[in-house]
Amino acid sequence: MAVRTFRSLKIAVLAGILVAAVVPGSTAATTTTTPFDVNLVRDAGFEQATGGDGIHEHPRLPGWTRAQTAFTATNYGSPDFPTRAEGKRIAGGRIFASCGDGVSSNFIYQEIPLAGRNQLIDQGKVRATLSVMIATYGNDPDQGSAELQFEGAAPPPLGTITTGKLTGTGSTFVKLTQSAIVPAKTRSLEVALFGDRNAGSYCDAYFDNVVVKLHTLS
Repeated sequence: MAVRTFRSLKIAVLAGILVAAVVPGSTAATTTTTPFDVNLVRDAGFEQATGGDGIHEHPRLPGWTRAQTAFTATNYGSPDFPTRAEGKRIAGGRIFASCGDGVSSNFIYQEIPLAGRNQLIDQGKVRATLSVMIATYGNDPDQGSAELQFEGAAPPPLGTITTGKLTGTGSTFVKLTQSAIVPAKTRSLEVALFGDRNAGSYCDAYFDNVVVKLHTLS
């Protein structure tokens, strides 16, 4: 899959579409050394959000920046969305994130600063893993995907890993995982979730259990 111009999309968001607040006091934001083998994503399962029905209500997603407010926290079991039983099957809690109504495409992202790992990263001794649960509605051609960008001190990104686009899951969540060696000079990560609408009026891409971990290599 072609790498998205995520940085240009992010710049558009920061220019004034909407910027969500970063949750203060999170481990990823305050630790002096970024831990290995620990999920670095803030509110990775969206359980800090107040769930809505996915259509009429658009609760914010704490820790995440939204391109458009349609990207929202949605309760499992809301009509025409994944069921409570599906949420239980994947240990998804009460809430997942959905791409939203009335948008042709949408995304959310968060930045993950890295601290105290420069030497190991620059020696090629750190691997990053991205995993996420993604679902789409029925057999609709709407698509969901995720990516992780490796950011240096200045643009452009030093590299990207992506899940590729998933579609036609029948409202069943599928776990996608990708990993790569963190490029030398990486000083932060950016994880993003993308939805694309190809039919109907709702962007039926759903997300839960987002995981980004670093692992040290011997």
